[in-house]
Amino acid sequence: MKKSNSIYILMILLSGMLRLIPHPWNFTPIMAICILSGYKIKPISLSITLPVLTIFMGDLIIGMYEGIGWVYLSYILIVGCGLFMKKKHSFTTKTLIIITGPSIFFLVSNFGVWVGSNMYPITINGLFSCYIAAIPFFKNTLAGTLFYTGIFLIFTKYYEYKTFKIIRTKR
Repeated sequence: MKKSNSIYILMILLSGMLRLIPHPWNFTPIMAICILSGYKIKPISLSITLPVLTIFMGDLIIGMYEGIGWVYLSYILIVGCGLFMKKKHSFTTKTLIIITGPSIFFLVSNFGVWVGSNMYPITINGLFSCYIAAIPFFKNTLAGTLFYTGIFLIFTKYYEYKTFKIIRTKR
């Protein structure tokens, strides 16, 4: 493990525990830790594994659920968004990725609900009904992702500024 990863790994692990305390539905740092992991953690295998294992530990406590494979697939795709953010550092790219993460989760996880449960008929109308029913959850997912990713990006910028400032002054 790279020494520079340590603070980000700690942030991801601690943020994963926030799911365990009371919060509004889906207003959690989960999408944000997936984005942060892709953006800051090296190597890629660790950037994918770390948030997935962190979330899985929380699921062991909260409880397992139907369609978990679809949910975890969305997490891995969101880590990929964070990997893309590494290459493009613009405000616009970061904003689009912060919106794209919850959108991927919304589309993939609710597709899994539509396909894997008996709640909706397997028709185009059933799919639309599933997505419409999930909109209130999407709002909180998006708000939580905006909130926590904003905090993470501000913290990482501050941490890196202080770290590199200290390194420069020691030379």
